[in-house]
Amino acid sequence: AGYKLIIVLAGTFNNLRAQTQYRIDEALVGRDTTSGPTSTKAIGVGLEAESKPIISLTSATETGDFKAATAAAVGFDFGAINAPTVFVIKKNVTVLKNLHEWILAHAPIPEGHERVAGIPLLLIDDEADSASINTANTAKDAEVDPTKTNMWIRRILNTFDQTGFVGYTATPFANIFVDEQADNPDVGEDLFPRSFIFSLEAPDNWVGPEQVFGISTDEYADDSPQWPVTSEVLDNEDWLPPKHKKDLVVQPDLFPTSLDEAIRAFVLSCAARRTRGQLKDHKSMLVHVTAFVNTQNQVREQVGDHLWNLKNAILYNYDSQIRRQLNEIWDRDFLSASRSLQAHGEPPPVQEYSEIKDELVNAVSAITVKTINGSSADCLDYSAHTGNGLSTIVIGGAKLSRGLTLEGLSVSYYLRATRMYDTLMQMGRWFGYRPGYLDLCRVYTTPEIMQWYRNISVATRELLDDFNQMQLEGATPADFGLRVRNSPGMLVTAQAKMRNGVKRQVSFSQTRPEPT
Repeated sequence: AGYKLIIVLAGTFNNLRAQTQYRIDEALVGRDTTSGPTSTKAIGVGLEAESKPIISLTSATETGDFKAATAAAVGFDFGAINAPTVFVIKKNVTVLKNLHEWILAHAPIPEGHERVAGIPLLLIDDEADSASINTANTAKDAEVDPTKTNMWIRRILNTFDQTGFVGYTATPFANIFVDEQADNPDVGEDLFPRSFIFSLEAPDNWVGPEQVFGISTDEYADDSPQWPVTSEVLDNEDWLPPKHKKDLVVQPDLFPTSLDEAIRAFVLSCAARRTRGQLKDHKSMLVHVTAFVNTQNQVREQVGDHLWNLKNAILYNYDSQIRRQLNEIWDRDFLSASRSLQAHGEPPPVQEYSEIKDELVNAVSAITVKTINGSSADCLDYSAHTGNGLSTIVIGGAKLSRGLTLEGLSVSYYLRATRMYDTLMQMGRWFGYRPGYLDLCRVYTTPEIMQWYRNISVATRELLDDFNQMQLEGATPADFGLRVRNSPGMLVTAQAKMRNGVKRQVSFSQTRPEPT
């Protein structure tokens, strides 16, 4: 398309930015930048004979975000761009401001002009509903200063005379509420998707909330059968109440049986995957139960203790009680799931417990526990374990709730209650591709959270139907009145992101468009 500069906004955390950079290295740059932006080690498209040169001024490490010094060391010259140049950066005010100032200092702005000329910019906003949204109240004053992240994104766009802006998100609720008329004289138009909204069709092998939790309306139920992969959590409130303070002391003697069972289910899942030839594949379990770092660290200690006890029981004292309990979990959850999925035409093999039990020792021996939060030195470096695969139980909160992929995620224990559609959907790390192990996946959560996901599935389906209808009519988002169903007791998105929305009593009945 002729873009010479490509800026990718990749979340708000270093780990997500680094993960996104590595994927862009594989799919576009063709070089592994984990050792720095000047690396010549070919990966992905770089292994193909006809790959085209792409420059990257950022790298796939947690400290590889944009720095002016790195650009200078690479010897980048705006006046002699002979290949597309990529920046993968965080949505961080300091980073955005530094990049903007560096562009102004080095890019060619013709005399008498206000913008960079001759260098077309493509700015891609990943997780476009997070951090990018202007939450300032522009309804009262169109010239009110926008929130800072939004402001610097718009300033960068407004610095070039040729720009394209594309946002990606799985939860576009906040984006459709952006004020389409907001146009600040200093930073330009707001980020309303005025040209188009295109809904990417999920592949058949993608697992979404409808397949995991079902959908709370008969209108769509036949389209998307619910897979038997959920387990209700009913015993958590004494151990970790849904509403608690950050100084809560989490009592080890109240550790819920459901979490202990989830850990055992993860060991069984890892063992079964080993029997299926997935020895070198990554295997992850998610424990997301609280927003507070101090509480997460306590949970990590307790999960580690229970894993240690289970390891010892399997390795050194493999008594009949442990064998019986593991066998019961396998037959009740995994074996029944395999049979149900096969009945729906899914391909997982039906394995008896006797076929996987010999791999339990190897499986449990490989499992580690990591905490991913602001106080932990742990990191999820899957690329460092490509030879043998990483098996890990990951405990965290905010850093796990946006975009970051947990490779090979099979078991999730989730108690973090939020009533916002977009936040709840983004926290669902268990959605995605599960090739060869869908029947080995389990989601442990409360009945209330399960119902919330069902409600959101209905609202999402209806919004996607509106997107498709808009496309059929050849309309733009500015022409087409988009609506989102509200569920009692829930919020579509944060109140500040919905300032420009209007409440309406609207019937959704008999509005489902027929495919053509």
